[in-house]
Amino acid sequence: MTMRWFRKQTKTFLWVVMAGFVAWILFELGADIFRLNVGGQPYEQGVVAEVDGEPVTYEVYTRALQQALEDSAKAWGREVTPRDRIQIAEAVWTDLLTQIRLQKLVQERGLSLSDPTVLELIRRIPPPEIQQDSAFWDSTGFNYPAYLSLLQNPQAAPFFVNYEMRLRREIPQQITWTDFATAVLYHPEELRPRAVMENTLMQASVFRFVYDRLPDSAVSYTEDDLKAYYARNRERYRQKTRVQLLVVEAPFVPSPEDSALAREKIQAALDELREGRDFAEVARYYAEVPQLREREGLMGVFPRNAIPLPDTLQEKLLTAEPGEIVGPLVFPPGYALFRWEPHGRDSVAIHAIAVAVEPSSTTRENLYLALSEFVESTPREALDSLAGEKGFRTFTTPLFPPEGGYIPQIGARSDLLSWLERAKPGDISPVVELPSGFGVALLTKMIPEGIPPLDSVKDRVERDLVRELKKEKAMALVDSARKLLQEGKAFEEVQEALTAYRPEVIHTPKFRLRQPVPGLGLDLELASLIYGLPADSSVHGPFALERAVYLIQKTLHEPPADTTLDVQGYAQRRAQLLLQVLIRDIQRELGSPKGVKDYRPQVLKPVS
Repeated sequence: MTMRWFRKQTKTFLWVVMAGFVAWILFELGADIFRLNVGGQPYEQGVVAEVDGEPVTYEVYTRALQQALEDSAKAWGREVTPRDRIQIAEAVWTDLLTQIRLQKLVQERGLSLSDPTVLELIRRIPPPEIQQDSAFWDSTGFNYPAYLSLLQNPQAAPFFVNYEMRLRREIPQQITWTDFATAVLYHPEELRPRAVMENTLMQASVFRFVYDRLPDSAVSYTEDDLKAYYARNRERYRQKTRVQLLVVEAPFVPSPEDSALAREKIQAALDELREGRDFAEVARYYAEVPQLREREGLMGVFPRNAIPLPDTLQEKLLTAEPGEIVGPLVFPPGYALFRWEPHGRDSVAIHAIAVAVEPSSTTRENLYLALSEFVESTPREALDSLAGEKGFRTFTTPLFPPEGGYIPQIGARSDLLSWLERAKPGDISPVVELPSGFGVALLTKMIPEGIPPLDSVKDRVERDLVRELKKEKAMALVDSARKLLQEGKAFEEVQEALTAYRPEVIHTPKFRLRQPVPGLGLDLELASLIYGLPADSSVHGPFALERAVYLIQKTLHEPPADTTLDVQGYAQRRAQLLLQVLIRDIQRELGSPKGVKDYRPQVLKPVS
């Protein structure tokens, strides 16, 4: 049985052993193997990035990307499009950053497995590839003696060496994640006060002045007041480094050959339908719009007078018989087949198979070269004016802080953000792939971090000053309101007396801490404040919060009975929530492009 398993698993062996070799290079030898003293730039030595000083080679990155592309194509049941490839490449990139930093964290913590521990794990826990192999199962269950026999076979040594390296890498990482998880675990009794707080019923009457609702006429200021306010609050207006880019984009324009390929695909789908194959089956195979593929070609059910298709297309479709195939028709982003069926009295179900016209590898390579040659031969100052002559388009981003991790009109592109960390005005980026084509970015403006002059932020300073003056006015007004309430006037009477300043009165229904309240919304700060007040019908306040100043009369405070309070369940739900937030934040930090020198644009060429 051992030899039969070997023959069956030959391809798996080759991949697993090679994957283990790459992991060994990346995680065990680390950067030393790449620090070759041959001179030149890192990307000239096959390094696609440096992550916190650790190089990542072309081989490691492209192997991970290729595996992800193959897995995606297999999962989707279709070829990966160039647009898909961009998204997959970014996901692989982020995962690679995460794995490198996580492994570095593991090493800093000194987590490792001893040789006896690893050997015992290998004996006790067969690899997933073997556990899932039917050759090791019989009527009584998993054939453990057969596994031990394989473990002793010298021919299996490369496989188990790889398994050993996986265990040495993955288990310390899992221990680290487990340690993260234990940071949010509490004994249920520790959380009892919070569970009581969040399940207590409350009710109150609220009188408030919302600062921004006060009329502008309620306050006034002079130019000197504005200057003095700015001088007191200069640090509030400190701005991070901001940059502006001119982007030259070469859009993908499919060639006639590309269109012909799409027409061939849609014709093949039509031929299969004419041969009697089920529409849903053909849609699952040919449809390139994910929503149509997942719904087996169903666009949706629509009223006859509200079908979301162009009028000319609707006319062609609805003049056909129900179930008749209409098309192929030109339909963004390529060609489509349609059919319709009646659904109820006044609605129709629309089915479609859409095939996109995607640029071929030849088209993309030619476009990449054309943009590269244009950038190399054109003076920086003429890029904008001459781009149109080549069929390219340009746009200028607004000023933005690169530290924000987002480029306006482009998105969170780690390769361009990494380039910006080193760029200076006048520099131009390598050619990068965008969802709609290839592009380059010229850094046209850089404003260093600092406090801007008053004139450049005057509108913002004026808004802040007016808000502060309104807050001061609201505090004075709420004192007047409190005195009127203490004199025995009702909330609505006080509201009427001060109506010129737009006060609000809200009588809440019964509510709990984390429930939205009509008129107040979901305001945890205010709800927590109300929770801490006594329900003695007295008027408490004023309380100046972020957006308003309040007077509060609490009329109900009803804690939950011990018999109805599920502290154990509350503790579990809270731990799950905190763990989700913690893991999200840790993954975001581990996958952050900060501290990464991204050389992918210099190393990688467009591929199909």
